[in-house]
Amino acid sequence: MNDPILGDQISYDAEVQSDGSFQTEFPLSFSQDIMMGLGEESISAVFVYSGDTIYVTLSAAQILKNRDDLGIRLSGRSGRITKDMLVFNKMLDEYPMRDQWEIADKHIEKDSAMQYLAYRTNAFERDRAIFDSIRKTGTLSAEGIRFLSLHMKYHYYDDLMRYTWLHQYYNDNVPGSHVPDEYLAFIKQSVLHNNEALMTSNYSFSFLKGYELYGSKHRDNYHSAKSMVRKWYNKGWNILTPEQQGWMTRALSGDVFTIRTNSKSLSSADADNLAALVKKDPAVWDKSNVKLLLDAYEESNIDIKHGEPKPDAYLQTLKKEYGAGIAFDILLAQSLQKAINQHIERDKTYAAKAVKEIRNKPIRDRIQKDYDAAIAFLNNPQLPDGSNVHNLSTNAGDSILAFLAAKFPGKALYLDFWATWCGPCLEEMPSSKQLRKSLKDSNVVFVFLCSSSPESTWKQVISNMNLEGEHIFLTGKQTEYLYNKFGISAIPHYVVINKNGEIAFKAAARPSSQQIKEQLAKALK
Repeated sequence: MNDPILGDQISYDAEVQSDGSFQTEFPLSFSQDIMMGLGEESISAVFVYSGDTIYVTLSAAQILKNRDDLGIRLSGRSGRITKDMLVFNKMLDEYPMRDQWEIADKHIEKDSAMQYLAYRTNAFERDRAIFDSIRKTGTLSAEGIRFLSLHMKYHYYDDLMRYTWLHQYYNDNVPGSHVPDEYLAFIKQSVLHNNEALMTSNYSFSFLKGYELYGSKHRDNYHSAKSMVRKWYNKGWNILTPEQQGWMTRALSGDVFTIRTNSKSLSSADADNLAALVKKDPAVWDKSNVKLLLDAYEESNIDIKHGEPKPDAYLQTLKKEYGAGIAFDILLAQSLQKAINQHIERDKTYAAKAVKEIRNKPIRDRIQKDYDAAIAFLNNPQLPDGSNVHNLSTNAGDSILAFLAAKFPGKALYLDFWATWCGPCLEEMPSSKQLRKSLKDSNVVFVFLCSSSPESTWKQVISNMNLEGEHIFLTGKQTEYLYNKFGISAIPHYVVINKNGEIAFKAAARPSSQQIKEQLAKALK
């Protein structure tokens, strides 16, 4: 489901039992469309109501006949709108000139802003004509008509916002990629703040995300900080050795990277070596313009992680640019979720105050619940059963591998190098859980090695994601040793150690890959 409160696409798994039954549950602040899939191939859009219980029937015979059709039936109100969605989508797919993503993206790449606006508007009018023809037959429910009308409209708006960043990406970030004012003429308060449109994730998730992405890249403080970054790269990067560049890259990508220019102390574990370098050779400090870069971030309203706004400054920006309304509530909720899930120890005071700014009660209640749970965990960390934390902070880097070999003799090890701020790392965790579950009777041990993260956030992620396995929190020196040993330049990174304690795959497949089971099977031979 596209979760607008998290600002992310989240998967919830339901295992089919021997009798054919399955069940799952997920948080839903308001009724909306979600995607339901069976295995990895078949998928279908369905509509669900917040607080409801739905009964789903899938036809195995239909799936075997057509992998693109789940043969899905839903009970109650959800079933009625879902049926309407399937009727409409089927007619669109059968339309001979129905555009594919590849064709649309070619227009985004090649067209000017106004050319793309004309192209996409024409496609929208064509789809609306198909919709009107179905509506006139009387086969759609009133609720289905309302949903499909909004769903189609905000799909159109979302595609217009996609152009504002994707065109620039396709053309190597060429300057002068600002779209003209007339291109964005459709953006009105009624489009931004549309409570009725909450029922479609094309509004609450996709469109608002795209609009805010556009806005964030055109704020003065963003350009100010980014220009300082470019200046630093141009003047200072080359005086660092490749190893030192690696330290700096990891330090700048860590969400806990902060610096106090007086003491020149770095709080990120990954930046320990850089701090030592600065202490040993102060000239590096000025030559590389590190101080210039960090001062620019401090003076702007940009946080050090990927140029994101500092929380309190971002709240003020939202108030100024959006005003009161549902768009403000959703975007503030997304910001607070980041603070709660990634920086609760640092931002707990801000989060406690900011949650009161949200006017929509279901959204406010959900954020308050998540905040209370994060504070409770911070005060009394409770890790899930099956999660074993090993305190090896005093161990040298090479002794970590020796510890694992001694603790798990004759077993293959699947090493997962990750960090709490690393989106791709976290996206792989559900697949990792499924992989571990499928191999529960084998001699494979899952070892999660976290670096460059706040220790409290590390434990919180383990708890929130219910990550069973062996967990090690790496120090800066341990990270440096292991990254050098396995040639790690980016995370997530996976390593397979065979049952004899030898490196079987230095750059192993990801948990979501089809190849990983084969690699682990070889490691057990």
